[in-house]
Amino acid sequence: MPDRPFDSTADFAALFDLSPPYDNFAPLRDGLGFRVTRPYPTGVGFVPARSADGHIDTVAVIRAIYAHSQESNTPVDVRRVPLTFKIQAGSLAGLATDERWPNPTPAPTAESLRASRASLQPIPLMFSDYVFDHSTGVFRRQTGETLSGTQVLTAVFEKHCDSVRTFRGLRMRFKHRLYSTGPIRVMSALLSIQRVLVVTLRVGFGRTLNEETGRYPYDVKYVPADLQVQPAEVYSFQAYKGSRNSIFTFSFLFVVAAILWKLWKPQPNALVRALRELMQNNLFMACFALASLALFDGLLPLVLLWSVNAVGEMQRRLFAWVILHTREIKL
Repeated sequence: MPDRPFDSTADFAALFDLSPPYDNFAPLRDGLGFRVTRPYPTGVGFVPARSADGHIDTVAVIRAIYAHSQESNTPVDVRRVPLTFKIQAGSLAGLATDERWPNPTPAPTAESLRASRASLQPIPLMFSDYVFDHSTGVFRRQTGETLSGTQVLTAVFEKHCDSVRTFRGLRMRFKHRLYSTGPIRVMSALLSIQRVLVVTLRVGFGRTLNEETGRYPYDVKYVPADLQVQPAEVYSFQAYKGSRNSIFTFSFLFVVAAILWKLWKPQPNALVRALRELMQNNLFMACFALASLALFDGLLPLVLLWSVNAVGEMQRRLFAWVILHTREIKL
């Protein structure tokens, strides 16, 4: 075994026993590695599609990728050359359109395709916890386990097949569904919340976000200076200049609160009697209205802006989490 990185796919492929059940060997177009197929076993929940003459069309497609030192930004340790294995279901008829599979393959029938889609679907997987040690000629996992090339391909294939085994694949299918659909639903909900906050800023307080800061409110972090009020939308109320929408919203809420106060008719006590006396003082009511409006027009938009940023930060963290876990889902 040469104590240096491989320079060709043939040298790398020689580490594996690619005799049947492996078939359709082909080198990768970009990078050092190869691609092979293997039929799915019987007795699993997945039903492969078949052609009219009964030939199986849906097979497992395995890609083995060798991290060549020339393709890496940093030198690769020949004792720990990173490897990546990808596996997913594929159609032989589709692969036959590639010049590397020149033999024509009949297309599957519509009935078999419907039956195949109605069965459990194999989960595409990626494994990047394998390395190759040129000094010893063995494959090694991050756990320290050593394997041969054939054992690696078998482990990758069996893990993929577990996803369509009725009981053994329950946990895997649950995690896959959680990772694939859960974040999308959460992201959609967060986006809806953020849109409601932006609409509330515009309709309730007459504030718009600075469009020059970013195209989407969930892609950037806004500062108070990004809250904009058009000069034509500024009204005066008791010598206080504020957003027209804020003044109207404040007035509407004040009227609603007054109506509820009358309908509620609180029992007279010291606090209620004191409030009634203060409300009869015109100077107090004027000062109270101005102070309340100033807080309403100045503070609440900032609270909403902070909420927009907080929801955007949750979206960014969720997106980063999805990217991290879709690189390699340890199932």
